[in-house]
Parts: sequence; structure tokens; C-alpha cells
Amino acid sequence: MTIRLPPSGPRDGEQVVLRALSFFSGQYDSSDPLGGASATQFSNAIPVYRIDLENIRSEGFISSARNVGWRYLVGIADANQAVAIADVRADETGHATFSRLARGVAAQRLWDATTLANEHYRDRPEQFEFRIMDIPGLQTSALWLHSDQNNDVFIPIYSGNTDANKVHEEPSFVKDVVGAAFDYRERTENPTENRIAEAASY
Repeated sequence: MTIRLPPSGPRDGEQVVLRALSFFSGQYDSSDPLGGASATQFSNAIPVYRIDLENIRSEGFISSARNVGWRYLVGIADANQAVAIADVRADETGHATFSRLARGVAAQRLWDATTLANEHYRDRPEQFEFRIMDIPGLQTSALWLHSDQNNDVFIPIYSGNTDANKVHEEPSFVKDVVGAAFDYRERTENPTENRIAEAASY
């Protein structure tokens, strides 16, 4: 097995997630997995790395990624189905604090992405580390397989319309992000020029 998670997550991370799930279980019907009808399980902590839009100027933007928390996948035991994702952060003492619980497409896509990654990369000779890359400025998130041989792999979880597509590895992910960041700055930094160009196209 050559895909791994970092050896240590946040202090008390699992206990924090369990307390959060216990709290939220009272807000759902008994037929809902989070309401207690089905036994749930959650993954080890996957570190979340954030990249700010202003740091995306070239394909070397990955070096600006900073760890901002950890994400747990919550699923139904013995079933290939995600229920939610739970995020935690560490405070200044190293203790975990609950950040958010999210359900829906994002949870299932992360579940599918980790499954795909294990199927395709678990027998490779190089080491890969599970990470999450979040780029809020572009509303983009991906499962990031960080390679010890500089062969990083990205599986988009959400990026534009990817939520409508089957989860897949995207070799051009880094290049696409740079292009999307450039386009975003063009639209927001030169709005007058863009409106003139649009009007001239009619």
C-alpha cells in the first residue's frame, strides 16, 4: 500500500467529530443515517490545504499551499456511500475544534475520489499522501495525492461543473487552475474593458 495519511492528525480530532455527529443526530429523522438508523464510520483525518487566489500566478502556486485544518469522511458502515464531511481545525494549544459538517454531492465525490485513488495508485512504487486542496477564490476543491517523486495527482471534487461529471483524475488540473485564476482577474480587474469587448462582439 503506497497511499498514506499523515501519521498524526489534530489532537482530539476523532472525539470532536464524534461529539459533533452526536449533536447533529438529534436534528435528523431516525430514518436518516445521521439520525442513527445506520451505523456510521469515519475516515482518518485528511489534511486540508488552502491556496489563496493572489498566489496563483504560475504552475508553481502549489508551494504556497498552507495547512488550515483536517477533513473526515463520514460514511455508512459496510456501504459504498458517503453521508457527510466533517472539518476540524486546531487551536493554538493543538486541540481540535469543530468547523463544519457538510452533506450532499461534495461528500460523495470525495468518497468516490478516495476510492478511485486507492484503486489506481495503491500498488505504485512511489509514496502518495492524501491531501485536500481547497481554492475558495475559484470555488475549487480536489483530492491531492502528494507524491514523494514530484508526480502529484489531482482528482477534482468540485470545480465549475465537475459536480455533474463522474469523478476522474485530471492531468491538466494545475494548468487549468492557473488559467481560471487569470480569467478571474481579467474579469474583475478590467470590468470596463470586458464590457466594451462584449458589446463589440454583437
